[in-house]
Amino acid sequence: MNPLGLWTNLRSQIDSYASVVGPRFIALIWVGAICAIIWIFGPRLTLFGDQPLAPVPRRLIAIAIVLGIWAIWSIISWWRQRRAGKALEDAVAESPEDRAASETKAEIAELRDRLSAAMKMMRKLTKRPFGYAYEYPWYLMMGAPGAGKTTLLTKSGLRFPLGDALRAEPVQGVGGTRNCNWWFADRAILIDTAGRYTTQDTGQERDSAGFLGFLSMLRRKRRAQPINGVLLTLSLTDLLTQPPEDRLREIRAIRQRLSEIEETLGARIPVYMVLTKADKLTGFGRFFDSLGAQARKQVWGITFPYDEAQEPGRTPDIFSREYQALLVRLNAMLVERLQQETDIDQRGRIFRFPAQVSALHDALREIVEELSSGSANVAEPLLRGIYFASATQDEAANVAPRGVPQAASAMNRTYFVERLFTEVILGEAALISRDSRVSRRQKIATGLGYGFAACAAIFLATSWTAGFAHNRQALNQIDGQLASYEQRAQNIPIREIEDTDFLRVLPALETLARTPAAFEEAGAGPVPLHRVAFGMDRSNRIENAHAGTYAEALGAYLLPRYLVALQNRLKDPEIEQAEAFETLKHYLSLAGLGPIDRDGLLAQAERIFLGLYPDEGRAPTRETLMGHMEAMLDKGRLPILAIDEQLVAETRETIADRGPALRVLDLLADRPAARALPDWSVTAAIGPSARAAFGVEARAIDGLLTREGYYSVVLPQIGPLSEVAAGEGWVRGPGGQISATPSEISVDAVELYWQQFAAAWRGAVSDISIAQAGTLSEAADLVSLVSAEADPIGRLAASIAEQSDLVSPPGGGLVMNAASLPFDLLAAPDPYAPLRRALSPQGEDDGPLAALTPILDAVYTEITRLDTRDPSAAEALASETALSDAAQALVAEGRQMPQPVDGWVVSLAARVTDAAVGQARAEANRLWQAQGAGQCRRSVEGRYPFFRASSTDVTLTDFTQTFGPSGLFASFFSEHLADFVDTTRDPWRWRGGLGLEDADTTALAQFQRADAIRRAFFPAGSETPRVEIALDLIELDPEANVVLVEIGSARTAHRRELASDEGLSWPPEGGVERARIMLLPGGRASALSVSGPWAPYRLFERARVEPVSDNQFNAFFTVDGRAVALRVTSGSVNNPFRLEALTAFRCPEQF
Repeated sequence: MNPLGLWTNLRSQIDSYASVVGPRFIALIWVGAICAIIWIFGPRLTLFGDQPLAPVPRRLIAIAIVLGIWAIWSIISWWRQRRAGKALEDAVAESPEDRAASETKAEIAELRDRLSAAMKMMRKLTKRPFGYAYEYPWYLMMGAPGAGKTTLLTKSGLRFPLGDALRAEPVQGVGGTRNCNWWFADRAILIDTAGRYTTQDTGQERDSAGFLGFLSMLRRKRRAQPINGVLLTLSLTDLLTQPPEDRLREIRAIRQRLSEIEETLGARIPVYMVLTKADKLTGFGRFFDSLGAQARKQVWGITFPYDEAQEPGRTPDIFSREYQALLVRLNAMLVERLQQETDIDQRGRIFRFPAQVSALHDALREIVEELSSGSANVAEPLLRGIYFASATQDEAANVAPRGVPQAASAMNRTYFVERLFTEVILGEAALISRDSRVSRRQKIATGLGYGFAACAAIFLATSWTAGFAHNRQALNQIDGQLASYEQRAQNIPIREIEDTDFLRVLPALETLARTPAAFEEAGAGPVPLHRVAFGMDRSNRIENAHAGTYAEALGAYLLPRYLVALQNRLKDPEIEQAEAFETLKHYLSLAGLGPIDRDGLLAQAERIFLGLYPDEGRAPTRETLMGHMEAMLDKGRLPILAIDEQLVAETRETIADRGPALRVLDLLADRPAARALPDWSVTAAIGPSARAAFGVEARAIDGLLTREGYYSVVLPQIGPLSEVAAGEGWVRGPGGQISATPSEISVDAVELYWQQFAAAWRGAVSDISIAQAGTLSEAADLVSLVSAEADPIGRLAASIAEQSDLVSPPGGGLVMNAASLPFDLLAAPDPYAPLRRALSPQGEDDGPLAALTPILDAVYTEITRLDTRDPSAAEALASETALSDAAQALVAEGRQMPQPVDGWVVSLAARVTDAAVGQARAEANRLWQAQGAGQCRRSVEGRYPFFRASSTDVTLTDFTQTFGPSGLFASFFSEHLADFVDTTRDPWRWRGGLGLEDADTTALAQFQRADAIRRAFFPAGSETPRVEIALDLIELDPEANVVLVEIGSARTAHRRELASDEGLSWPPEGGVERARIMLLPGGRASALSVSGPWAPYRLFERARVEPVSDNQFNAFFTVDGRAVALRVTSGSVNNPFRLEALTAFRCPEQF
């Protein structure tokens, strides 16, 4: 087995995987290992008695920190690589030596542009924006001009992806062709140096400075591995034809360059000597002519064993030995090749070929001796091997050694090149030794690591010793504490307990509770090393054993007596349902029949202990008992105790109707934070002026149903309490299991809360009304109070807007964890959002109700003026008076305001006008009876279409005079009622003087119907009725082809095969009062006809009608046994054919 080959293959595999994530692959492996160690062994780590990595979240945090450090390191490395790559690109594309060269500026610019384009293309192909030049091995090619370096590279089997992108040839000429050519391959970067850099025979000082400067640039930009190898090409043509002294001079120059490379780059770099133009050896082409394509890719040469070649002076002997083996192999092939060749001349060439190769031995050994020479001060180059290669053949005569005949070859194949590059040279890319200074830093880091390991070992030994001593001392102290506990507990009964004497068990429990303190005192010291004694500290085990003893004592002494206290509470006949539910829940949970609600149980325990030991002097006792209660709940599983089954059954019947959502609200209301919230009321909102401005005090609103309660109590606790309620089915008994999930219960609970919230606020606000004013004087005082600087309406509106706002969090911030809530916060009711927007400050001097001030002043002025007049001036209270104008202006302004301010302002106007227009309704009744009631009855009563069963139609003239724009109802309303009726609401309401709460709105409903009739039959203010309809055939009996529809003299025809939506109008022109539908063919026997002014309406009444939309319906007729269906479309959404106001209208009797 070849160790070097094994190492090379292993390193190649690592490099292949590392190419996926870049050079940080090894670091990623370490990061993964560290994360695995944290996850697997982290729970075993003990520090100061604690296991910091035992919880999964902490381990995830630790892993996240490791990954974060790795990510930061990767980013820094990437940035440094990017900066170095950019610097290298700039240095290559614009070197100082180039600027001093003799080439023209145009040529230099062209070369620089081509290199920049090549780098950009390579970055695009590798999909890496920076650092491509550092991701692949770099090789330096050296050799005399004409040694075949370019041809060798083109036949190397490497792909040059930039060739097609840059005029069908690899990227060359960085800094000019006299310096070097750069070859960007898919697996490596090869730098073909100029021949003058190797020989330095034309201008030594210039060439030496250029070559050393180039090496310095490589070392600056790739400090760890400036290059991965040197490819030394020697042409066999030169080797066979040069005089020995010239060949020796060239080889010594090459040896000098190798020394300069190693000295400048600070690394021992592998050197691969390739003997090019092997086809110049006579018989080469014919000897290897039988090789297939794959065989021609193999390596023909010598790779020196790595370990053996490290011995000084051994390389020439190894060469001779391996070269003889190479000749043996050639001679073994000779006989077979001679037998295969039929041409006598070619046989001669084949026969002489091994002899020519053998003749090269001495010259090649001399070269190896020169290249591998070293001394005490100069290290030997790392010559890895010597290889024969033929990239191509030409027609020229082959060159043979002196005395050997020459022969011609016409072959043009590549021999022994591809695998030399892909497997040998690139396969040993990691063979280069690191920079000595880099290696020195690694040694320092390794030393520090060993030092850290030694310190850690000393620390572990010390902590283990301290842990052992601490364990021994602590156990002695704990033994004394346990003896004291047994003495105090021996007389405490533990069976058939029916008392609540907690004071009797307190001393024994206190003794056990103090034991952990004694354990800690045993380990007291400036540095508690026992707490970091990995594996030796037995603190946790001892504490766990004590915890078991303490838990048993709590279950035997404290738990039974607390269950008795709960039983006594459940037997109290005055206990409320919510408390009974809570107490039963804790009673069953402590008996092991359900999960324990720790917070709720402790809250109830505090109340029970306060009831048993109420004195202020016993506060320490209560605190001690609460401490033991908390310990009992924290210690784990409690013993199973018997319960009173009959008491449980009776209590379950009591709580049977408490649903989970309601239970959540009960739990919310029972929270201490909810009980501490103040109630909202009108008096609390605006102070003493509330009674004078708003009369009777409205109902108060519980503090939980305010904005403060919603954000401080409801939202933070509704989720946890819903989980509690979801798991409380066991409290209700076998038949009380809850199928809803906590999220569903939470949604139901919050919706129930929202309903209660909205109902509470709407109910409370609806109770708020402006104070009554029985006289004009009281009305004046009321207006004066409302318009004063105290501004009771504005202050109350601001308080309502603020406390009823569930959408905006306090302070304008966001609700924490809002996204985790199972309901949408924006779906919360916001009944007074318009009010809040109206109250937004508009300026320093403009209050939200500033627009009311001048109107209120005018109202107050008119009230005081009217209050001083003679009472007989009642006519002045009509709508045309100044007071009515002011009141109407107040109403108009109020209606522009949001609820409930609009109602208060309108109510204030009503209070004012109520005191002044008591006889307005009587006057309205008198006018109606005199002007309108009789005409309405004569025109409408008993006539179609108001009475559908009637055979008598309303004449169009009477219909127009009654319901037209200038008819009875429109004229009477505009002249006498418009100022007193609120037509903006549906149904219409009285306002002003007629706005009393007990006012009858029956007459207004008839006026509203009359208005609907006017809008439906008199569109756009027409003085005569006008109805436009469009008909569309949707179904026709198979026996008929055409449907004719006539209204008056107008007719529309609808055919089965043609769509038609022709229109008709009513009343018809020409005075023909008839409506008819006919089916063709069929003659008159297939017609349906109705006469009279309302004939179309009576015709459609004979059809079965199906509504489609507000202005459309389908009419299904049966004509002489044949069916037809028409879609009727009205010109307005106020469809006259489906107008409910027609049949519902009756003449009003009085107001």
